[in-house]
Amino acid sequence: MSLSLISLSAFLELELLGAAALAAWVLVRKPNFGPRSVTRAILVSLLAVAAGDAAPYLAKLIAKAPHGPYIALFACVLPVFVFMLLAAAWLVRALLDLVGGGGGGGWPRVRRLARSRSRSRD
Repeated sequence: MSLSLISLSAFLELELLGAAALAAWVLVRKPNFGPRSVTRAILVSLLAVAAGDAAPYLAKLIAKAPHGPYIALFACVLPVFVFMLLAAAWLVRALLDLVGGGGGGGWPRVRRLARSRSRSRD
């Protein structure tokens, strides 16, 4: 019986998808979390890029330990992916707030408006 392993690139792609799901969960669960100003969002984004640049070196150090590759992928690479995706989303949110397009969620306003119009017709 041969054991087929997943390739590293395929695993990293799946890990990136998982990081995107975690980042989306944080954004939905904690909508007020993270920087609101463009300046702070840029600083956080620069920190995320620096963390992304440092991650391979840290992962190589961790990978030398027993079970190191697993620890490196889950304790180093996954959090960096999540942080980079969150930083990007926070930067987009701050830029949208800057130009006035970040009000988000017109649905409740539309629903309330439709209810008030239906009541006025009765």
